Amino acid sequence: MQKPSDPATQKLHTAIKSAFSGKAEVAMLEDTVQVEIRDLDLMTTCEEVLQAVYAEEECDIPAGAAPRMRKAYGGTQTATVHLRPEHAQRILDKGKIRVLQLNLNHCRAAQDLLAQTVIEQQAEVAILSEPYKDKHEGVWQRSSDGRAAIWSCGQPPGHLSQRASRTGYTRAKIKGITFYSCYIAPSAHISEFRTIMQEIADDARGRSPILIAGDFNAWSTTWGSASKTQRGTILLEAVASLNVCLLNEGNRPTFSKSGRESIIDLTFASPELARNCVWRVSDIYTHSDHALIITQTSPRLTAPSSRQTTYKAHTLNTVSLLAHMEGVCVTGDANTCARNIAERVKEACDASMEKATKGGNGRRPVPWWNAK
Repeated sequence: MQKPSDPATQKLHTAIKSAFSGKAEVAMLEDTVQVEIRDLDLMTTCEEVLQAVYAEEECDIPAGAAPRMRKAYGGTQTATVHLRPEHAQRILDKGKIRVLQLNLNHCRAAQDLLAQTVIEQQAEVAILSEPYKDKHEGVWQRSSDGRAAIWSCGQPPGHLSQRASRTGYTRAKIKGITFYSCYIAPSAHISEFRTIMQEIADDARGRSPILIAGDFNAWSTTWGSASKTQRGTILLEAVASLNVCLLNEGNRPTFSKSGRESIIDLTFASPELARNCVWRVSDIYTHSDHALIITQTSPRLTAPSSRQTTYKAHTLNTVSLLAHMEGVCVTGDANTCARNIAERVKEACDASMEKATKGGNGRRPVPWWNAK
């Protein structure tokens, strides 16, 4: 049978299995490929690998799918699994992706130079503000006002999906990541800035993973500016509703002209991208007064933790939960706040719901956030 998932094949399988009940085992065979998953820490278990590999598959984990684990160099281990070819390809498509971010100042020379930089840096995606014109190589997606663009470098049209063009930003999905390229001119009225930022937040909410980048012409001490402007406050309020982290380190300007320097080119990313991300302001000459920003990331699969307690939601006693959450302390440094809140939430859940599972393997889950 060429289509094991076909209902007719499944029906036949069930019938044959019933007919041979107690006499023989019945199985459907299919082609598989061998996939190696490297750089796993030594405490990663077979169960965690399987949960990660099948996290987005609409099927049960097959019997006998347990990976073969072996130790590797540098205190790591490698897992070998056998998967269906299309399943393996979906995982491989989630490999690392190299992204360039730059304001071209509507300069032809800057854009021509960018084309060469893309080749030298082997970039797959360029997130651009104020482009000069569309390039013929690859696929371009522009905002409706033409001031922001996403360039899928040297790729066929089908490489981009879920595309949208709006005033101030454009969106496209590439290799499983939803990218937003943004540019809001310094001349835009504050009400227009607020509207655009709210539209971006509304559009991005619920999408994952995402990467939002561009020239916002906004200042805030959060990303290293000397002062905070109203634009900076509006921007922070907009992204606060999203599950994203600011990648800017705040120690290098992204704009420099006539002795003036500032940080106005920003990059926000989902935690699963930020954890596996290398972000830097490059010294590569751009022929623009904005610096080139290079981001390399991958939406690495993360195994659901079997260490954390889960609960039966239908047994929730709301009154008890709220009572145990009274007086939660949120003062002190980030680590103290996170620890206090996590402990109180667990205590409240323990007191107000029945536990579904309880496990542990010696590793304590910790919260994650970016340094800013």
